[in-house]
Amino acid sequence: MLKTVDQVRLQITPSLQKLLNDVLLESDDLRPLMFGDEIEFTTIKGKPFPIEANACFHPFGEQFIIFIKHLYKIGSKEEYAIAHELGHLWLLFLGLPPERITTDKDRQGNWDTFFGPLREIMEHAVYYPLLKTEYKIDLYKIGNERLYDFIKSQLPTFKNESAQEKLLLILNYIKYVVESDSPYWQDRLHKAYSKKALDVKNIADTLLPIVQELSSAKDTRFFISQYRKVLKILDIDFGCPEEQWPKFCDPNYVSEIRDVHTIRN
Repeated sequence: MLKTVDQVRLQITPSLQKLLNDVLLESDDLRPLMFGDEIEFTTIKGKPFPIEANACFHPFGEQFIIFIKHLYKIGSKEEYAIAHELGHLWLLFLGLPPERITTDKDRQGNWDTFFGPLREIMEHAVYYPLLKTEYKIDLYKIGNERLYDFIKSQLPTFKNESAQEKLLLILNYIKYVVESDSPYWQDRLHKAYSKKALDVKNIADTLLPIVQELSSAKDTRFFISQYRKVLKILDIDFGCPEEQWPKFCDPNYVSEIRDVHTIRN
């Protein structure tokens, strides 16, 4: 059975309660926010809860739902997961449009493998620092653990030969610089890439300042302009033409976005 915001609010820490309240204050959408577990996910979606995930967020017609794998007992792991999904929901409420549904298999494949993960990483660049400074919710702890696993278990499997692998290496490099804050493991990441994929590292290092400039900036148009800048650079090296870009990058689509405030000075 789905839980209401009020039911979940009783189970979480004051800092997460404050984040939840602030996110809801940004919404002018009348649909309620609900919470479900892996059983509710399977019931509603008709498929098992993603093995690699601890949480996910979905808008469903009459409501928004944040699914947490185990909702009956909320500990620190579940709180981090809720905070993570609230960050994405916050940007949606601020006016960052979702990608339009498509029946084009190639376009959907590009979104699933590259454009979507890039957008997610760039959204993390916005709210990870904000959650840490304003709410004392440190999602970098999770990022540091994942960076360790990436360097030890995943990076050695990459050969850096095909264009697809190079793009994945670029995504992962940006991801772990943005989502972690351990100087030791970040140094290990830089050294590993310098040895294994210096060409990829050089490209990723030109993209990083564009992504990092998003830190704590709740401005939808600025986010999309930075996303477009990243894709323009990748178009030079990997042939990523504008007609293949996500629909939310379309200037006509962007013009529909409502004005939002920014916390930049």
